[in-house]
Amino acid sequence: MFDHDLRIYAFLQGYVLQIAQDLDEAAMKTPAYPGGNPPTWIIGHLSMVSDFGLRLLGQETRLPRTWGVLFGPGSKPMEHLDRHPPKAELLEAYTQGHAALEAAVRAADPEKFSAPNPFQPLAGVLPTLGTMLAHLLTSHESFHVSQLSACRRAKGLPPLF
Repeated sequence: MFDHDLRIYAFLQGYVLQIAQDLDEAAMKTPAYPGGNPPTWIIGHLSMVSDFGLRLLGQETRLPRTWGVLFGPGSKPMEHLDRHPPKAELLEAYTQGHAALEAAVRAADPEKFSAPNPFQPLAGVLPTLGTMLAHLLTSHESFHVSQLSACRRAKGLPPLF
């Protein structure tokens, strides 16, 4: 049912990993512009979102609760920058999160996707669990991948595609 969305999700994961190759630890903590999100926050946030998707599907989450303070909605990345994990740890969490959410989506009973979206802030525009998951796998992920790409381009590097 989510084959197209999961293909895009995998493509975006590959893109994140390519972008991250060009970012050293210092660049990982440098936003593309004043007030922007640094790559550590972007990758940590996307890792948290995979946990959120797992929770929506009734699965156990994987990340420590402290990541919510560091990378959750409304967090202030520059205030906690010294507490962000190193690049390798972030990329491992991100990769494992992608694998876990993909497996959970593939294993879920398709009937579950027509249930109401339990995330009230978006329930009006994304009324079902299925539409919420499609958003997490595609549009939400791509929004943050574009921020990450801007961080890489701010270093003067050419586009990847």
